[in-house]
Amino acid sequence: PTSLRASIAAALAEGLQLSNEPDAARVEIEKAVALEREVGDDVLHARICAGAAYVYLYQGDYERARELALEAARAAAVASQFTVATTAYSILYVIAFDTEDVRAALDYLDLLLESCLKSGHLQFQFYCLACSFEIEMERNNVEAIERIDAALRSFDVYYDIAVSDEAFLPGDAMRSAMHGDFARAYRVLHPTAPNQAGSERIALRWAEVAVYAAGALQMSDAADAVARGLAALDDVDRISNRVLRARLLLALALALLGRSREAELLLAQVAAQNRMPDRIRAIEAAVVALCAYLSGASNHRTVSEALRDMHRRECGGIARFFEALPSRERYANEVAV
Repeated sequence: PTSLRASIAAALAEGLQLSNEPDAARVEIEKAVALEREVGDDVLHARICAGAAYVYLYQGDYERARELALEAARAAAVASQFTVATTAYSILYVIAFDTEDVRAALDYLDLLLESCLKSGHLQFQFYCLACSFEIEMERNNVEAIERIDAALRSFDVYYDIAVSDEAFLPGDAMRSAMHGDFARAYRVLHPTAPNQAGSERIALRWAEVAVYAAGALQMSDAADAVARGLAALDDVDRISNRVLRARLLLALALALLGRSREAELLLAQVAAQNRMPDRIRAIEAAVVALCAYLSGASNHRTVSEALRDMHRRECGGIARFFEALPSRERYANEVAV
């Protein structure tokens, strides 16, 4: 039957995408979408649109993925298919988060949580809270962090480690760094780096680990993380916001290690991008100023202004952990040793 062939093609498309065969995946998902149109069933329509959104998301076609996920969410609501709605809203959240639209990301997490409650998916409830925690930590929204902390403490069942690796632990590590405990931030995040999905996420995680290690004055660990982050970037075939963040944090780690020339090369790659979200621009300005400061510039006012702008651009938590980094004199002594 046509409906079964559509479902098979959609499942095959997801499998091909996971197997790193994007061209074949696109052929199968387009076949599934075409077959589904012949059926005219809301449940099938919701499921196929959600599957297609997943494929296009991981092919980097955010516009098409967003369009399909919104349609999947609409059709799922009509058919009371809350599990499908959960998938659709999770995709919309990822798109918003990856494009640095934190307000939209939080809105989609609210919708995702509502769908989770209706479908009884406790695992996704934890995921929603963990993702919200990461965003609010980056924003430095103290009130929201306290509220989410209380909600997370109410969970008393075991959760897949991937959920914590992806969403909760980065926020938890950042909280430690904001209070100057870079050693704990490094210990929390270091084991998660190899387990990220795809080279972009691996590169960004190693970049975060590198800065935390340098913040803890663990220079050999920082150098190792930098090398792993740069190797992951070599496997990336497109420029995304994650890639830009990774380059900026790796540049900062290199500057902390006293390798200013290598840091400048990464900063030049970021500066060459004409279109970036305001949050990335704010992080870039702060990293550029901090790298100059670490190289000996008397630019304290520029650093201060850049960090203040980060608070205005929804990344005050990142600014706070930048502020907690040791002085350049301590790094100079450590590098000299």
